[in-house]
Amino acid sequence: MADADPRSATTLTEMMRRRTALTPDTQYFELYGETVTYRRLWGQSGRFAAALARAGIGAGDKICLIYPTCAEFFYTFFGALRIGAIPVPLYPTLGVEATARIFSDSEAVAVTTIGWFRPGVDESMALAPNVRTMLEPPDLDVEAPAPPLHPANEDDLAFLQYTSGSTGQPRGVMLTHRNVVSTIRFMGEAAGLTADDRVVSWLPLYHDMGLIGCAFTPPLTAAPIWLLPPDLRNPRQWLELITRVQATFTVSPDFVPVGSASKVRVKGQASASKACGARGSSRLPRHSSRSSRSSPSRTDRRASRPVSLR
Repeated sequence: MADADPRSATTLTEMMRRRTALTPDTQYFELYGETVTYRRLWGQSGRFAAALARAGIGAGDKICLIYPTCAEFFYTFFGALRIGAIPVPLYPTLGVEATARIFSDSEAVAVTTIGWFRPGVDESMALAPNVRTMLEPPDLDVEAPAPPLHPANEDDLAFLQYTSGSTGQPRGVMLTHRNVVSTIRFMGEAAGLTADDRVVSWLPLYHDMGLIGCAFTPPLTAAPIWLLPPDLRNPRQWLELITRVQATFTVSPDFVPVGSASKVRVKGQASASKACGARGSSRLPRHSSRSSRSSPSRTDRRASRPVSLR
């Protein structure tokens, strides 16, 4: 049925609901050796949605997400969407004052984070009295039925994305469901993603390419994702993962040197991958054992064009 196809959904929430209904036991992503299926994502995001609602958060409220790359980020993000709240993913290392300015600028009423970042978040909250609640994963993973799905439409605000602030004060971009869904459709078509693809991402989830391009686009076709933490500094682990899962599409931070495209040995087999910056992406030839750093256009005409929302 056409109305069951994730590719025809008009909101990000509905796209993920349809994907879950269609392929519940398919891998959404793998991180630190743990696989999260669409069934698990939807179930956990329902629990997180219940906890957010219990904390007094509702439709239209802004929630800042300060997480490393982890499953809880996704549970919180989609939990917020399910009750109509607006996620605001933030760089965890912005600093106390910069984070407080975003708390105030976004008019956030709540922050979700983990213990690692708690001291800095506490200091930022003290400078932003509009934030009334801080929640950590143990507060969100509650035994409670999921609340009713908020009836979002395509022109509703999906989330706020802030720039890194590397060239000035971080600035927020308001992204509607229409903006996000249109972008992921374009990126999926441009990259030629299918269910047979295997995506490896080394980008942070607060980056536009890392979040929209690598985390939200593959569910259109149920292409599985493997995530690497952005603080990983050794390209060898990236290359070994590409080899192990036989990745066909990958993105990496722009600090990856050209030399990382040289061959590496993985259990006796020669393997290599295209090293590409965070504002681009590479489609990898299936079963190929050598390649060189190059732009997407040199790799494959179907490869994704870089898209920035900033």
